[in-house]
Amino acid sequence: MKLHANAGLSLKGHRLLVDRVLVDRRLVAEAAGAAGVSERTACKWLARFGGEGEQGLLDRSCAPTGTPSRTPEGRVQVIAAFSTVSGILTKIGMGKLGRKAGACCPL
Repeated sequence: MKLHANAGLSLKGHRLLVDRVLVDRRLVAEAAGAAGVSERTACKWLARFGGEGEQGLLDRSCAPTGTPSRTPEGRVQVIAAFSTVSGILTKIGMGKLGRKAGACCPL
């Protein structure tokens, strides 16, 4: 398992933290202090273990699982079509037509 560069605990440390709370009946704050992590971090690992079991103790990627602000494919196609038109107009010398005073659309 590849650990995050700033990871406070390894998989073994996660298991030990959970055992200290669930088996040894230590307080979360006490177990967190013994593990060298914050109480918030200890609660995170306990919640993951409670919800997912052993799998929850594995480190996860911090990369987002989706990109909600991604440009929709239909819009990308429209932009690509305009880019193509822009390239053609530039090639035939009409690329800056809209910047000239009094220029109008040739359509």
